[in-house]
Amino acid sequence: LAHFQTDFGNIASVGAVQFTATDEINDITNITGTQIAGYSNQGDDLTLSAPTDSRAVNGDGDITDFGGTSCANPNVAGVAALVWSENTCLSGSDVRDLLTHSAMDLGAAGRDDAFGHGMVNAEAAVRRSHALAENYELASFYTNDQFLA
Repeated sequence: LAHFQTDFGNIASVGAVQFTATDEINDITNITGTQIAGYSNQGDDLTLSAPTDSRAVNGDGDITDFGGTSCANPNVAGVAALVWSENTCLSGSDVRDLLTHSAMDLGAAGRDDAFGHGMVNAEAAVRRSHALAENYELASFYTNDQFLA
């Protein structure tokens, strides 16, 4: 079904990004390396990627790991819901555009077949959505090709 993302602006094909290394700083675990998961969607129909192997609560109330593209997809859906809740005037295509243009580029520069447009970036996407709601003309000057240190 990934090919539908090419024909319909409100559909996204999602890949799964897993961490490969971590570093502990002040009792906070930070991810220091990532890769596309071996089981992930890939190819020219891939829109963007999202984290997999997330902590989740199962049906018994226990905290467990939740993985696979079945984890990556709801991570993107949650960010999409946040983006849309910040600016309900956005169409589905607008939300997808915000997600892809604010994604953190991974892999080869620009869109690639392994990560799509990159890994979903909730903070950047929600900030962009808010900026567009406040002042569309000013927010249209935004580009996401540089990151602050």
